[in-house]
Amino acid sequence: MSTLCSSSSIVIVYLWCGVTRVAYSARQVAVIPMQSSKILWRQRMRIVGISVVVASLLSSCMTKDSVHDLASPAQKYGLIFTATEWLPEDNHDPSGHYAGWIQTVRVAQSMQRAGVPAQNLRLLYYDGQSRCEVPILPAGHCQHLPLIAPATNANLESAFTEYCRILRPKDQLLVHLSSHGERSGILRGDLGETLGASTVSNWLQRVQAQTVVVIDACHAGAFIKRMPRLTNPVIGTALDNELGWVDRHGSFGPAFFPHLRSSQGMSLDAGSVRMAFEHASEQYRWHGRQQRWYIEHRFDGQGLPADQLAQLTFTPVLFIP
Repeated sequence: MSTLCSSSSIVIVYLWCGVTRVAYSARQVAVIPMQSSKILWRQRMRIVGISVVVASLLSSCMTKDSVHDLASPAQKYGLIFTATEWLPEDNHDPSGHYAGWIQTVRVAQSMQRAGVPAQNLRLLYYDGQSRCEVPILPAGHCQHLPLIAPATNANLESAFTEYCRILRPKDQLLVHLSSHGERSGILRGDLGETLGASTVSNWLQRVQAQTVVVIDACHAGAFIKRMPRLTNPVIGTALDNELGWVDRHGSFGPAFFPHLRSSQGMSLDAGSVRMAFEHASEQYRWHGRQQRWYIEHRFDGQGLPADQLAQLTFTPVLFIP
């Protein structure tokens, strides 16, 4: 992936060094009277030939990148990765049935409210199969969603590779990663794959755009702490030693992304991100308070085990470099 982002610049630098080296050699030839004019002519032709190649490459880059960068407005993109699903046969809690799909749809809708065009959304969801029949969502909601692919590490890497290639520094990217988090700082999806913090960090660093990331998982703080060399804001929905929460009625992402938009459009500067985080955190905590009785008493009348209940505090975390 790094090759895709840097190979053209390496070629240009190499050829430019070649031009410099040949030009210097030509100057040496010019000041030595004993050298034949034929040798001097050959040296000059080499300079001209290499210069044409370099000019062609630079012209191509200017046409595809620099001129486009100057002429076109900033673009907004959204990437949603949901590696978990709460299917009815696996979850006895009705409020959690299809919570992964419902969250994915609502995050997509919230990114669109923030200013991301539908055609710039990319959805990586569980097994890649939509759940359009889920009754809690409006009829026809699938018609407004982009094509969906399975939430695999390969597809996630492919998405970041594409962003590495096409996004520019003035573009904006919203990322929402949802999975099962572990205290060790690992994300574990329902398809059996694990995702490490350093891997995600490396992918993010190769993207030039302004980026904000939400890690929606238990122990999200532990994952963020293990992300080296962070250069963009990252939000986690739980502290290191705490559980996250998602059900059919609420999660952090849908409350966060719309607050990034103001009358001037979507803004990802530190102040705007912090303000959106504070608004969403209050909504998230309010939802947690509303759910408290249910969490303590439902689940087939058992409630959550006491040790798990103690880890559920609805406390998001924010990292701004």
